[in-house]
Amino acid sequence: MSFADYMSKPTTAGSQQDGTLNKHFADFASHINHLQKKSQLLGTKRDSQDLRYSIETEIIPQCETLRDEIEGSLKTKTSNGKLASDFAGLKDELLLSKRHYYGKKSRHPIQAKPARTNSASKDSGYISMPMAEDTDKTPLLQRQNHNQRLEVQQQVQSQTQTQLPEDELNFHTLIQQERSEEIGRIHSAVQEVNAIFHQLGSLVREQGEDIDTIDNNISGLSGNLQRANEQLGKAERSQRKRNRCGIIFLVVIVVVVLIVILAVLG
Repeated sequence: MSFADYMSKPTTAGSQQDGTLNKHFADFASHINHLQKKSQLLGTKRDSQDLRYSIETEIIPQCETLRDEIEGSLKTKTSNGKLASDFAGLKDELLLSKRHYYGKKSRHPIQAKPARTNSASKDSGYISMPMAEDTDKTPLLQRQNHNQRLEVQQQVQSQTQTQLPEDELNFHTLIQQERSEEIGRIHSAVQEVNAIFHQLGSLVREQGEDIDTIDNNISGLSGNLQRANEQLGKAERSQRKRNRCGIIFLVVIVVVVLIVILAVLG
C-alpha cells in the first residue's frame, strides 16, 4: 500500500479512539514520506550538515514516536487484523528508509570546511602577512592533514558501523516479532483443533456406549428368539401327540360301536 493510497483513504465515522489512531497513521505515513524525500537530497547540491542534523534529530525521532504510539494503541484493540498488517508495512518502510539514509550518508560524507586564519578586517590596523605557498607542502603539514582525513574517515565509518547494525537489529527484531505473532496464531488454531477433536472423541465414546447397548439388546433378542423357537417346537410336538391320541381314541370308539351294532343285529 503506497503512502498516497493510505492518505487518500476516507476516515469512517467511529469513536474518538479510532479517529486518533487514523490521524496517527496518516502522520506516520507523511513523516516517512518526508524522510524519504529528505534522504534523496543527500549527495546533491542541497545537501548540508543542517539537513542531516534535522533528519537525525527531528524527522526520525518523530517517526519513532508515532510508531510507538500506534503500536501501543493497537495493543489495546481487539479486532486489529487489517490495521496490524498496514502498521507492519509502514514499519518496514521506516526501516528501509532509515537504512537508505544511513547508507547514503556513509557514501556521501561532508568534508569540513577549513577555517580562515588570514582574514583581516578592513578597519583594523593589522596587516596580514601572506604565507608562502611552499609551507603547505612541508612533510609536517602533509602528515597532519593526512592524519586529520584519517580521523574523519574513521569517525564516519564508526558512526555508520554503529548505526547500520542498530537498523539491522531493529529489522531482525521486527521479523522475530512477526514470527512470534504468527506462531501464537498457529498455536491458538492448533488448540482450537485439539478442542474440536476432544469433543469429537467424547461424542464417539457416547455413541459407542449406545452402540454397545444396542448390540447387547440385539444379542438378548436373538437368545429370546432361539428360546421361543424351542418352545414352539415343543408345542408342535405335544400337539402332534395329542392329535394321534385323539385319532386312536376315535378309531377305538368306532370299532366298539361296530361290534355292538353287529351283536345286536346277530
